Parts: sequence; structure tokens; C-alpha cells
Amino acid sequence: MTNTTEIVLAVIGLLSAVVTGVLVPLIRSKTSAEKQAEIAKWVNIAVSAAEQIFTETKAGKEKKEWVLNFLRESGINVDDGRIYEQVNALIEAFVAEMNHPNVTVMA
Repeated sequence: MTNTTEIVLAVIGLLSAVVTGVLVPLIRSKTSAEKQAEIAKWVNIAVSAAEQIFTETKAGKEKKEWVLNFLRESGINVDDGRIYEQVNALIEAFVAEMNHPNVTVMA
């Protein structure tokens, strides 16, 4: 009976290690990728809208602030440093793509 208990405990320990070491990071990376795609979608929408709303030249700061406020109102915490850097890079990439339509910046 003792041998069976030890085997069951060893199997449970092994399964726990597999779940912790393999499945949890896999789930986190998938969620992170989905979250990043969602953020990119909303940044693209916000940048496009800002370009239509602010038609005057040299309105870059106003456009960017509008985009950031739009994202905040959409539930994206752009004030988180890691997310802010990602959002800032996406804004710049989408604006560059708009200004140079023959060059693909985003895949």
C-alpha cells in the first residue's frame, strides 16, 4: 500500500511540475498575444479617428493625447509603463504607415 501512495504522490508532483512549467506559460503567452492584438486594433482605430478629427497641421501632440484618452476610455490602462511603451510604439508605427502608405510597417 505504501508503494502505491508513493507512486501516486510522485505522479501528482510530476503533473504539477508539467502544469506549472509548460501549461501556465503557454496560457499566459496566448493571453498576452490576444491582449496585444486587441490593443493594436484599438490603437489603429484611435489613430485613424484622430487623423480625421484633427485636420490642422502640427497637431501631433493633440492627436496623441486624444488617442491616449480614447484608449483609457476603452479600458486600456495606458498609464502602465510597459503598456504605455507598447502603445507609443504602435501609435508611431500606424502614423508612419499612414504617412507612407506604400511601406508596410505593421504586418
